[in-house]
Amino acid sequence: MVFVNPSTPDGMFYDIVPLLKKWQEKNCTVLVDESFIEFTSKSSVTQYLAEYPNLFILKSMTKFFGAAGIRVGTLISQASNIAKLKAKEPLWKLSAFDATYIKTVLRDSTFKEVSDVYNKEAKHYLLEILQNTKEVEHIYPSFANYILVKLNITAKAFQEKLIPYNIMIRDCSNFDGLGEHHVRIAVKSIAELTKLKEVLHA
Repeated sequence: MVFVNPSTPDGMFYDIVPLLKKWQEKNCTVLVDESFIEFTSKSSVTQYLAEYPNLFILKSMTKFFGAAGIRVGTLISQASNIAKLKAKEPLWKLSAFDATYIKTVLRDSTFKEVSDVYNKEAKHYLLEILQNTKEVEHIYPSFANYILVKLNITAKAFQEKLIPYNIMIRDCSNFDGLGEHHVRIAVKSIAELTKLKEVLHA
């Protein structure tokens, strides 16, 4: 069982604790991807590791720290599971740059506190922009640093409107249950969002 929480592309956080017991009763190996959980105030399922031997939690070390291109993460599970994985891991899995970066950001004790304030402000600003955009038909609630939107035009047409301004949004038509009118818009800096506002409200 693979469960992304908060999920993508809708950004919703789900209470999966009642499901963990059912999955374990069926002896499922459970991988919970919590790459965006730092953007929420929700609790990680790492607290249930002792109870569920087949539970693995994947955490991104770069999404919240604004360095997604580095693609460094952490896999958390019971010690015996990690030992089995370590026996098969590559010798050089991280570059010196990646390792130095991670050590540096983890030492910054104030980063999360400052980022939470900034992200909350930027997300609120993005919601205001979308609420006043004529192409937006529906805005879905989100716990992550992106927002799923249903448009009254196609995602492709919306993308074409933004591309000349070097603004990219995610066409979500290839997600099960969504269609050609769904897009995901990331929470960016206030300056970048202001540029988006100028384009959408022109």
